[in-house]
Amino acid sequence: MEILLALTSALSHSMGNVSLRLYQTKLQRTTADLRLFQCLYIFAASCAYFLLCGGTVQLDRTGVLLAIAYGVDLAACFMASAACYLCGPMSLTSIITNACVVLPIVVGCVWYDEVMTVAQILGCVLLAVTFLLSGLGGKQKQGKIALRWYPMVLLAFFLNGMGAVLLNIYGRVAGAAQRNSFLTVGYFLASVLLFAVFLTCPKQDRPKVTYLLRPAFLLFVVMSSMGSFIGNGILMSLNTALPASLLYPLVNGGIGVFVATASWVVFRETMTLSRLLTILVGLSAIVVLNL
Repeated sequence: MEILLALTSALSHSMGNVSLRLYQTKLQRTTADLRLFQCLYIFAASCAYFLLCGGTVQLDRTGVLLAIAYGVDLAACFMASAACYLCGPMSLTSIITNACVVLPIVVGCVWYDEVMTVAQILGCVLLAVTFLLSGLGGKQKQGKIALRWYPMVLLAFFLNGMGAVLLNIYGRVAGAAQRNSFLTVGYFLASVLLFAVFLTCPKQDRPKVTYLLRPAFLLFVVMSSMGSFIGNGILMSLNTALPASLLYPLVNGGIGVFVATASWVVFRETMTLSRLLTILVGLSAIVVLNL
């Protein structure tokens, strides 16, 4: 059951990533549009978590500090990931940023004395091969990748990993109400920070009310917010049910495979033999991690 929930979390996160990219390709006109879009869907996810925890926030001092750190990390990660999608391939971005699974695994082994099984080690090796293959496949379009993509994708890798570490740390010691409160505060702070960034954009670039009421805009907001709400909600609840050495490779590897597949099917990124092999190896890694 836990494995199925982990894959559901991966699929939900993937839905959020795909809806963001759909928004960028179909509706976005300016950076101000993007920042407001991100602010709204993150705020919607925060409201959903708030309702889930009964309309009250229950956090101790440690929870508040970790939630603040998570909110800052989340806002920065969303901006970095969106920037990567604009200047580089979605499939390669997803694979590299989800390689951040190594950070919570290291934390689990160093801080919590978790021991990796032979199957889990093999699964992580296959994930490493997946990341390597994705890089080799991306060289065929090297000239079309903007130079700024490289530092941005490394930043997104680090921020995504730190977010997973914070979720893992607090998810181990908190009950269901505290976990939902943590996500409520973290997402709310991230939405506030993104709105503050939106206000720094030139007024002529900001969208009008009619733009915000477009059915497609509202649909993408709902899809992105539900992806984050379901994905992180399940992920945090599984921190005590599965070791980090299994949970994060499973979820992040699943996101990488799901998003890479969507980038080729939905966004028509070039399907090459090396990229097809990347998907197959990524799926193999997920299967081995479940042994």
